Amino acid sequence: MSTADTKTSVGGGLVGSVRRFGQNGVLYEVLREVDKDSVLIHVLDTKEETAYPIRDALQDPNE
Repeated sequence: MSTADTKTSVGGGLVGSVRRFGQNGVLYEVLREVDKDSVLIHVLDTKEETAYPIRDALQDPNE
């Protein structure tokens, strides 16, 4: 699957995007959909991977 295909599979381009927790938060990358309500993210500063609500990711600024 290409990057373009992956980026459009969830939330209109959520997977593959790099976002920020709020206006001044740290950056994270959306890796994949976990279920209908959450995505797996990779926090760039800490290298942590965790599930995160899709609704919150969609509200975070895109970098």
